Amino acid sequence: MAEVDQQSAMDFFGSLSLINNEQHREIELYQHYRQCHVRANRMVEIVNIIGTPSLQTIGIQGLKSVGLLTQHSYIDAMKLMLKILEKEFEIHPNKTLGLLLPPIVDRVMIIEIRIQRFGTQWILSENNVPFLAPLENFKAANNLRKKYKMPPMKKPVNLVARGAEKNPLGKGYAVEGDQKLMTDQEYDGYSKYYIKNLASNYE
Repeated sequence: MAEVDQQSAMDFFGSLSLINNEQHREIELYQHYRQCHVRANRMVEIVNIIGTPSLQTIGIQGLKSVGLLTQHSYIDAMKLMLKILEKEFEIHPNKTLGLLLPPIVDRVMIIEIRIQRFGTQWILSENNVPFLAPLENFKAANNLRKKYKMPPMKKPVNLVARGAEKNPLGKGYAVEGDQKLMTDQEYDGYSKYYIKNLASNYE
């Protein structure tokens, strides 16, 4: 299910990149995230019924889907699920997927205008050039990722977004020079679908 969800997202953003009308593209993008939020809210309702999701209760594909939905929910749901998953990982590290946590942690930190920790968030600049949002400590990040069984930071060769294919970063590991501070416009573009009062502007 998680692979299907991921492929569906990649297909959507691939088709989105073919839409030249900015307003049309914005509407399609909003509708996509709106569906994500509906599914994420349902996920939270289910978790409230069945309890903490784990490998034993929902399996590896179920956990991957939880991680994917959490990353694409509003920040309040994101933080709620992060708290639940972090607690389970600390108590029962073998009953959950630790590698789900760093992307959620980083996304929350960036939305809250903080510096990411694990180097999972690559963003498109105003000129459609991918860059790595700044890290708290770039040199320590790969060691932090090991705790969650994540591989070292790599350039996002599979980043699917409008314009990214025209400005590839190439293959290989991330370097400190890949980092760039976000402009206000880049932050707005990154966060607007995860903050409820901003997303409501598109209704």
